[in-house]
Amino acid sequence: MLNCTIWAISTDSYESHRAWYDAPTSRLGFDKNLHFALCQDKNTVISRLFGVLNEQDGTAYRWVIN
Repeated sequence: MLNCTIWAISTDSYESHRAWYDAPTSRLGFDKNLHFALCQDKNTVISRLFGVLNEQDGTAYRWVIN
């Protein structure tokens, strides 16, 4: 097993995260067997801090930090 912590950080709204969490996996919803934090970055502070904010549309690029 890897010694790491996984966080999913998104600029999407709480409502969007909730809908994803509640959707069945057959409809690409959240797999409840996965255990990681899902964080809202609506104000884009975290995305800006790590330099992954797409300034044109306000979303964060997909990224991994080692």
